[in-house]
Amino acid sequence: MSSSDPLQALEFYTRNNVIFLTGGTGFVGKVILEKILRSLPQVQKIYMLMRASSKAAAQDRLEREVFGCRIFETIKAQSSNDKSRLDEIKRKVVPILGDLTFDCLGISPEDLEIVGKDTQVFLNCAASINFDDPLRVALDLNTHGPLRTLEVAKRMARLQAFVHVSTSFVNAHLKNVHIEERIYPLPFGDPETFFCKLNEMSDQEISDFERDVILKMYPSTYKFTKSLAEHLMNSRRESSSLPLVIVRMPVVGGALIEPVPGWCQGISGAAAAMVSCATGAVQEWYGDETKVLDMVPVDVVVKTVLMAGPALVSKSPELNIPPNTVPVIQMGTSAHCPLKVGYLYCHYESYWQQQPQFNQRLTDDIRVDFYSIPDFPRRYRQRFAIEIDLAKASKEDAKKYGKMLRKAEVVPKKFLPFTCYEWFFDAKNGLWLDDVAPMELHSGFRAGIDWHKGPAKKKTPRASVP
Repeated sequence: MSSSDPLQALEFYTRNNVIFLTGGTGFVGKVILEKILRSLPQVQKIYMLMRASSKAAAQDRLEREVFGCRIFETIKAQSSNDKSRLDEIKRKVVPILGDLTFDCLGISPEDLEIVGKDTQVFLNCAASINFDDPLRVALDLNTHGPLRTLEVAKRMARLQAFVHVSTSFVNAHLKNVHIEERIYPLPFGDPETFFCKLNEMSDQEISDFERDVILKMYPSTYKFTKSLAEHLMNSRRESSSLPLVIVRMPVVGGALIEPVPGWCQGISGAAAAMVSCATGAVQEWYGDETKVLDMVPVDVVVKTVLMAGPALVSKSPELNIPPNTVPVIQMGTSAHCPLKVGYLYCHYESYWQQQPQFNQRLTDDIRVDFYSIPDFPRRYRQRFAIEIDLAKASKEDAKKYGKMLRKAEVVPKKFLPFTCYEWFFDAKNGLWLDDVAPMELHSGFRAGIDWHKGPAKKKTPRASVP
């Protein structure tokens, strides 16, 4: 860890102390907001894009969904004897009514003028992480959405850095390979031409294209639309002259240290697998225990996002940027401190087997068994043969067993790309940023993440189902 601050990251946020944040009510965005308020007191104002029916409703949502979250308890505790200080911290966050799906993000002309004059750093964390979104919906949120943020950013006369948060899996069509910190060629040719063709497709055409092409190349519409967004933002970067940098994150896990160890929001991503195991709803999974799963704790991701702006402005030669392209900072543990699929799920299994019964638990038979892609459907039909037949024969039984059957089949399928395949993400830029980060933004990423805390038993491979 550097004892100094060679990139002058703290000074960067002193000079550029007005931030525009999208996705601030989401998992990563909420941790970013908390980290800024707690560790970067020099930041004076954070405009936060929020969906709401009125400014009063937005303020109410901010109090309930954001400041009411337990990750803000540290900030509240630090101000427990000084309510005026806490109020001062809260006043730094200014809700801006808007929506990612509207032109100019749905921001009123009056608010656009204000944020256009003030904003110096744009942190774009907004996205739909629903892997099941139809292609048309995913395009609107994850491709058109970032392009709409660029249009708003063009109005920001004082903008010094635009940090776009993406996913390391934008290159998921390149399986079992080493992924560098760069933008690879789009497999469909010129991004702008391809984007125009997609927009001209009818609903039926785009549905067919999703089924026959996209989902045969990418694990989900989410990965594909985030990839297309990167390509389009890169192609439009020069004409807009925007100071753009992309931060890619893999599977985001609960907080390692701060703001609350282990904290995560909602039941999605890695948390969905953990909850499905904890309740006994899913006992069998698609998977190869030897594959490497790339996961990074949310607080490590957040510190990297906050270091990206200072790195971009520094123009340091240490930041690896291919010629004529947007800088990419990639987070990943697969090539640095790899985590095996089997090891992670063994921890889930071991931990929840030791926990006492709770209301949501469906069974005491808590276990994790892995099956190959061809074996899993056979095992599913074998295990649930009686319930499947009953559900087909009776509406009452269909209602009784339908949810259980869907979860046991659908949840493992959602995680199939991560448990059956592996990618190795180069993280040279991400590691370098942690090396030069000041104490406030240093995560210890270079030293690696200790995946071996807590007990885990070795599992023997499952035999093939006849």
